[in-house]
Formats: sequence, structure tokens, C-alpha cells
Amino acid sequence: MGPMFPATVDKLESVRLPCYLTPIIDGVRCMIKEGKVVDDTLQPLPNKHIQESLAGLPDNLDGHIIIKLDNKVAPFEDTYRAVQDVEAEPEFLFVLSDVAMPGLYLQRYQVLCDTVEMYKNPHTKVAATIMIDSIPLLFRAEATYVKAGYKGVMLRGTNSRYKTGKATLKQGWLSRFSRFDTV
Repeated sequence: MGPMFPATVDKLESVRLPCYLTPIIDGVRCMIKEGKVVDDTLQPLPNKHIQESLAGLPDNLDGHIIIKLDNKVAPFEDTYRAVQDVEAEPEFLFVLSDVAMPGLYLQRYQVLCDTVEMYKNPHTKVAATIMIDSIPLLFRAEATYVKAGYKGVMLRGTNSRYKTGKATLKQGWLSRFSRFDTV
């Protein structure tokens, strides 16, 4: 099973509430497949340090690698260069946002939390997740995350399933919201 990609919210009427909200992580999208860290095209990431540091994690974890420079999250370009550099040993986090498995998002989120707790890998954490039930809350959360340096938020419906490929706004399984994208 490959990654699920978000639909882009282009009008507020397409937001399905209530839903779970996480910040958009500006990192390299990856998953664990057959014990390897792979990108969103399912090709192994070249960086040996990242591969070794995440070895032993269960398959189907889905998230983003972010690199830390001077105690700050590095720009995407620096992160991309680091994961492509075979010999680099960057300080990094694998920020988990989902797991490719059957079940509703709340069940999958619990699997992520349990996995982080069980494996105690210092390079993993679960993306901050909240439930919202109104457009004013969506605006407030999105503004807070944008002010903190994120590019917007991801929304997952309470009935969200995981699928390979692009989610649709009609499904409401995974969508990206940023007032920069919305008309």
C-alpha cells in the first residue's frame, strides 16, 4: 500500500466537520515499507543514518522527515539534500501523521501513539492532532499554525479511511487547507 495524498480545499463548503486537524509538515514525505524508509514514490531514501536510525519500526508508518539545524526546523531544501546525502548524519525527526492500515483515523492515530510509546525511538513523534467542529475553529487553528511557521493544516474526516493515491474532497478522508489555497 502506497501513501494517500490530500485533496486541496478550494472552497469552505467542501470542509466536512467535525474533523481531525494536524499542521502541514514541510518535510520529506516517507513511509516504512519492508523495513526500509521509502519516499512517496516508494523508493528507499539514500541516507544511511536515517535508514539505520529508523530500522526496526513497523511497516506502513506514514509521515515526514524534518531536519533540525540550530534547534530550528530546516527549510525543505536543506531537508531534501540531507535525506539524499548517503553519508550525512543529520539531526532529524520522523513526524508520524498516519498509518496505512484498515480502520478509521482515530484508530490509526491510536496505533501511531502506541507505536511511539512502545518503540521509544528518539527520532519519532506523532504530529499534533486536534478535533475541530466549526469553521471559526478551523480558521483559528490554521492561523496559529501559519504564525508558527507551518504552511497550513491537514484535515481528516472522522470517517477517514486510508487509501493509496489521492483522496477526494467528497470523501473527506484527507485534505489540505490553507487560506493561501482557498478562494
